[in-house]
Amino acid sequence: MLRFLLRSADGLTALLFVAFGLAVAWGATSYSLGTPGRMGPGFFPFVLGSLLTLLGLGVFVSGWVKREPGEFGPTPWRAIVCITASAAAAGVLLESFGLAPAVIASTFMSALSEPRANWLRVAAVSIALVIFAWLVFIVGLDLRLPMVRF
Repeated sequence: MLRFLLRSADGLTALLFVAFGLAVAWGATSYSLGTPGRMGPGFFPFVLGSLLTLLGLGVFVSGWVKREPGEFGPTPWRAIVCITASAAAAGVLLESFGLAPAVIASTFMSALSEPRANWLRVAAVSIALVIFAWLVFIVGLDLRLPMVRF
């Protein structure tokens, strides 16, 4: 079992998910959890950590059952850099320019991770994500985020 955990993609993924999930759930216990009716500040992180742990256990069981030796390919550095920069840019642009420019820039920066991206499809996805973000954050959660700030 230890060999499976350390030498297969499913095993390493499961180990990572379980480790992060347990760390988040354990860290959330230092806050008041409350009840589902009156949630405390630690309730949401505890539930997310628990779900991440369960997801890791599910990945482990699924990989253990199929037991296909997974080959690790080359590290996708381009994707790692583009997606990390995209998340950082979204945070910076949200403060300076508003929700719509941040989501659009983040979507296009993430698309740079794929060399053969269809830019028309990326534009359509970015517009759909702006509408989705507006519905969730401004309409649904009533956050006072400007759509566009000059």
